[in-house]
Amino acid sequence: MPFYCRCGAVLHEITYQYGTQVVTQVSDDLPCQFRGAELREINCGCSGKPKIYACTKHGEAYLRKLPKMTPDMIADCTMCLTCEDRNRYTPGRLGVLSVVHNRVGGTETYWRTLNNMIGIVGIATPQTPKAKSIHYPVFAGDEAIEELAASVDALIVWGVVAKDHLTRGPKRVAIHHGSLQSTWANSVFEDQLKWCEHAVAINEQVAEYYGVEYIPNAVDFRPVENVLRPYNDVKYVAWLHRDAQEKRPHLARRIAEALPDGWIMIATQEETRITAKFRGIGQVEDVPYYLALADVFLSTADQEGFGLSIAEAMLAGVPVVTSPHGLGAIPEIVEQVDGEDPQPWVEAILRAGPKIDAARRHIQSNYAPNVVAEKWRLFLDRICPAM
Repeated sequence: MPFYCRCGAVLHEITYQYGTQVVTQVSDDLPCQFRGAELREINCGCSGKPKIYACTKHGEAYLRKLPKMTPDMIADCTMCLTCEDRNRYTPGRLGVLSVVHNRVGGTETYWRTLNNMIGIVGIATPQTPKAKSIHYPVFAGDEAIEELAASVDALIVWGVVAKDHLTRGPKRVAIHHGSLQSTWANSVFEDQLKWCEHAVAINEQVAEYYGVEYIPNAVDFRPVENVLRPYNDVKYVAWLHRDAQEKRPHLARRIAEALPDGWIMIATQEETRITAKFRGIGQVEDVPYYLALADVFLSTADQEGFGLSIAEAMLAGVPVVTSPHGLGAIPEIVEQVDGEDPQPWVEAILRAGPKIDAARRHIQSNYAPNVVAEKWRLFLDRICPAM
């Protein structure tokens, strides 16, 4: 159970009394996940005293030990002793208001890449995030939203509606991550356009339709370029997407069963889904490993704003078979298929390969982090010039 110093540091070591039992979780150096500093324990060793922690950047924090303290009573038991600035976010140029923050996902990858390119102060979400981050602070609730908005010059808004009363102050930038086929994304974006001063779309058609700034996705080359391929007697098709309706996981399973002998599909679907031709592997983070195994990458989505997983496959030198959405709309770099009949998909999988070099060049030329970072810098300089 982590505890948070008001300066944003997280304490992973706790000691509390539960009835007559003293429960302790021990750790040595305690990394500050939010501010980049280190927390080190300064414990006198007396079991009746509070544990004292030193945040080398922001002062001291302590965890009180109260009699008969139960785990559910411990929340808010930490405080900063010497920090003048007790905000959870360090003031900076850019923050993110996101409807959700998951452990893995395309949007979470987008925020990490944006942070690597130009830096973000942190993320605020309306409800409890499903995961924290080692890259920047992630907090939830109206107070966190107001605090982040007050800490930044510009605030990217994704998936959130009716929060204009909490976000006064910064230049608000609505962002559309989807395609024109996404009813939900369009509806939310149209709401945000009413109260956000600026807007960005990652899809060129969306940007043209709404008359907003077009800044495409950036693709981090490092994890997936030059992946080493093991020798396999079996040929693998990789389906590495969220197990969501618009990705058509049911179609992927039907395609798998139609594959010829010697082919197996690995897919980020339930691990209980296993047949002779299909292997559900659950949600994974080690994408390069599975791209190294893959002979073909498959995307069956019926809508796609960009297709980050497709781009990563192209950089890894894996031929792509996909529906005609996002990057899949460019026939020169993918094997394009549409419809629910699995046979044309299988035929495309068997002929895939000749477009690998063109696909990799296309990603390197148009979506390199330095290219996209410059677009963001020019946009931010225009809407909130640096002082």
